Amino acid sequence: MTEKPSNAYLCGQLWATLHILRVVGYTRSGDREKLASKEVLEAVRRNPGRLITEQLDKAPEHLVGARTRRPPRTKAADALWLRIPEFLPPGGVPASFSSDADDFQHAFRTQQGIYEVEYRDAMK
Repeated sequence: MTEKPSNAYLCGQLWATLHILRVVGYTRSGDREKLASKEVLEAVRRNPGRLITEQLDKAPEHLVGARTRRPPRTKAADALWLRIPEFLPPGGVPASFSSDADDFQHAFRTQQGIYEVEYRDAMK
């Protein structure tokens, strides 16, 4: 039997998905890499419920932004959008992480690396 990932791990994968969706769909000037900054990642570890929910609310905007751009971005955004439910923890995003908070960072970096290879053309 396979061990289920912790809520923090799922949230790390979800945050990576939201981050890359923002990168491929960001249409305004500004820092599209903001969600991967050390400061933001630490803030999410401390307050995942509020910050992840805020980015979930913005995800449709990034999907639309990507779909109005060149095909690699459209394809990547569609695939990322479909991954979001896979990484939502059962019962929703927790207000805080317990002792498994390090899982968040590990899952984020792992999933981010996978996406950076898979969606390299869309991220240019």
